[in-house]
Amino acid sequence: MTDGGARAFLDELYVRPSSRGLGIGTLALHLLQEACRGLGARSLALEVGLGNAGATGLYRREGFSTIGRQLMTRRL
Repeated sequence: MTDGGARAFLDELYVRPSSRGLGIGTLALHLLQEACRGLGARSLALEVGLGNAGATGLYRREGFSTIGRQLMTRRL
């Protein structure tokens, strides 16, 4: 995916289990996207654990999709 500009990356979004399902994650994503646009980002990337169905559902509902890339990391 070519974005034609800067890409923001969401490293961590955590909502306490007792507060899930109340729209907090959705609101956080909306506020984050607004802030990123204001800073000139053309896209917002994130990572989600393969087994995290709840978060994956939230992100898909909010328009996120996989782009055929694999995030890789190495401990130093």
